[in-house]
Amino acid sequence: MAQQIPYAANDDAPPIDLDFLRRQTLGNGVLQQELLSMFRDQIAETQEHLAHGLPAGHREILHALRGAALNLGAFLLAEKLRELDESETGSYQDLECMLDRMLQFLEQRFG
Repeated sequence: MAQQIPYAANDDAPPIDLDFLRRQTLGNGVLQQELLSMFRDQIAETQEHLAHGLPAGHREILHALRGAALNLGAFLLAEKLRELDESETGSYQDLECMLDRMLQFLEQRFG
């Protein structure tokens, strides 16, 4: 059985491991901004799908977002996406909260 990672929408920990992100980008701030901008776009697209009903290919959408989350250090989000990908009856309410929190964090931290 997969380990459950607790998550609360008001958790004090940042939703992205910024040290991991710095290492992944070799400290290149411009690259970080570009990657985070693309990540925001993916999150917004996923939120649109969640708001209007997930399309038949929603697993591919979630899988792509999970890959981006792992590459950027958003490990809790990636774990939630993995759980949803493996579950036939997963709840998307937690995911919606996590996506909202991620966008708020990105806006506050990176503008």
